[in-house]
Amino acid sequence: MGSFYQRMTMEFGPAVARALKTVTNTNIRLAHQRNRRVFLLECRRLHLTPRFLEDSTQHFWKIPQRLNHNNTSQIEFLTQKVTHKLHNITIYDTCRAIKMLESRLSWAVDFLRCNIPFRVLDEFLYTQNIKYDTLFNKIKKSNLRKLKSRKANSSDLYTTDNSNWFKNVSNIEIPDDVRGFLSLGPKFSLPVSPQHIDIFKLLSEVEITIQNSDEQKRDLLRTRATNLITNYINSSVVTSVAPPTYDIERRTKRFLKANPNLVITKSDKGNVTVAMTKEDYLEKSLILLNDANTYLPVIRDPTHSIETQCNNIIKKINNLGYIDDTTARNLKTYNGVCPKYYGLPKIHKDGYPLRPIVSCVGASTQPLAKFISQILYKSFSSFNKFRVKDSFEFAERINESILPSDFSLVSFDVVSLFTHIPLQLVVDIIEEHFDLVEPNCTLSKKEFLDTVTFLYNNTFFSFDGKFYQQVKGLPMGGAASPVIAEIVRNKLLYYVIDRVSFEFPFIYQYLGTKDNLTKGRSKVPLAVCTCTTRISLSVLGYKRVMRPRSHFNGGRFSSLIKTN
Repeated sequence: MGSFYQRMTMEFGPAVARALKTVTNTNIRLAHQRNRRVFLLECRRLHLTPRFLEDSTQHFWKIPQRLNHNNTSQIEFLTQKVTHKLHNITIYDTCRAIKMLESRLSWAVDFLRCNIPFRVLDEFLYTQNIKYDTLFNKIKKSNLRKLKSRKANSSDLYTTDNSNWFKNVSNIEIPDDVRGFLSLGPKFSLPVSPQHIDIFKLLSEVEITIQNSDEQKRDLLRTRATNLITNYINSSVVTSVAPPTYDIERRTKRFLKANPNLVITKSDKGNVTVAMTKEDYLEKSLILLNDANTYLPVIRDPTHSIETQCNNIIKKINNLGYIDDTTARNLKTYNGVCPKYYGLPKIHKDGYPLRPIVSCVGASTQPLAKFISQILYKSFSSFNKFRVKDSFEFAERINESILPSDFSLVSFDVVSLFTHIPLQLVVDIIEEHFDLVEPNCTLSKKEFLDTVTFLYNNTFFSFDGKFYQQVKGLPMGGAASPVIAEIVRNKLLYYVIDRVSFEFPFIYQYLGTKDNLTKGRSKVPLAVCTCTTRISLSVLGYKRVMRPRSHFNGGRFSSLIKTN
C-alpha cells in the first residue's frame, strides 16, 4: 500500500495522496462507528448495559463505604440512572461522529474526482469497499458475540433451574426464559410507566380506600395520595431506568397470547407457579362444582338480590341504633360484583386436584362479612390460645420442650375444613360464648346471629359464565371464614383436652397454608399424645375420629359427621 501512495504522489501530487489516505482511514473508522451504533442501539432496545458503561460506574459503589452509608438502594438507583444517561449520550456522540466521518469521506471523494482519472478512482473505491465490508462483518460478528454474552448474563435469573418454583402439568412446551419469568410468582411486578396508568381508575380506587379510614384523616390522605401520584407521573424514573426484565416480560406476554389454551396459576401450597391446559382446569373444576351436596347451580346472577337483602339488614340495625350512620354507609354496597371461583392445583397430590377458592373481593356481602369477622377476632382472641402464627413461632415455642418417653409428636391435617363446618355448630358456639362477643359488639345476640346466618346462607359465585350457590360449609376466601374455622377448631381442642385421660405437654393449631412443617404438605402439629391412644370426639352433637398410626408421622381428621 505504501508503494501505491508513493506512486499516486509522484503521478498526481501529495494532496491526492493525502485524500486517498483519508478515504482509507475514514472507511476503517466508519466500519467501527457504524457497528458501535448498531450495538449500542440493540443494547438499549434489550435493556442491556455495555461492559464499558458498567466499568465506568463501578466507583459509585465505593462512595457508601467511605461515608459509612448502608443505603445501597439509593446507590443502585443512582448508578442505573447515570448509566442510562451515559448510554444515551454515547449513542448521540456515535451518531454525530458517523455524520462527521461521512462528510469527510464525501469531501475526499469529491476532491479525488476532480484530480485523478475516473478509472483510477473507481478501482480504488472498489478495493476500499471490499476492505470495508470485510472489516464491518468481522466487527459485527464480534459485537454479536458480546451481545449474546450480555443477554446470557442478564437473563441468568430466568434460565437457571426453576423446577422448585415452576411446574408445567400441560402438554405445551414452554421456553426456559418464559418458565423463569413465570416462576417469579404473582407477587413479582415491574414499574408501570406513567403513560400506561389509568388515572380515573387509580383515583377511584384510592378514594374507595380512603372512605374506609377515619373521617378526620381523609383530607390528609387525599393530599398525600395526590402528591405521590403527581410526583410519580412527572418523574422520569420508569422511563429512564429499564431493567432487562422488560424484554423477557414482552416475550412472556407474546407466548401466553399465542397459547390461549394455557392457564397460569399458583399452587395450593409452596408458592409454586403452575401451568395447565384450560380443558384440564375446567374438567377438574367441574368435578368439584358438580358435587350436589356442596354446590347447586343457579339460573341467574343473584348479586342484585343479595345486595338488596344485605343493605336492608344494615338499614335495620342502623334504625335500631346498633350502628351509626357512618358505619352503615361504609357497610352498604350499590355496585357489588358476583364472587369468582378459581381453583389452586395441589401439586403434592397425584392427579393434581384443585382446591376450590371463592374470591369475594368487591362482593356485596364483603364489607358486612369483614365487620363480623373483626368482632369475632377481637372477641375470641383469648379463646384461641392454641394459635401459632407460623412454623417459626411453633419451633420457637417448643424449642426448650422435652417430650416424655411415652409421648410422640403428631400432626393432624383437617380434610376440607371450611366446607365441613355446619351453620348450626357455628351458631351454637357463638351463642354459648356470646359473653365474649358482647363487649366488642353493639348488636344484640339475635341480630348478630341473624347476620351470621345470612352471610352463611348466601354464598354465591360465578365460574365459566355460570352461577352457583354453596349450600354446605364456609367459602374458602370469605372474609369471615378463617376466624370462624379457627373458633370451631379451638372448641374442638378444648373438648378433647377436657375428656382425655392424660395431659398434653403442649398442643397448638395453625390455620393457613403458607408455612410448611412437612415438605410438600401444610401440616402444623395439633397435639402431642401417646401413640396408642384412640380418641373419639363429640362437640355439640358432632364427632371426629382420630385413628392412631404405628409411628404417628401424620394423620387426618375424618369428615365431620352428625351423631345421633
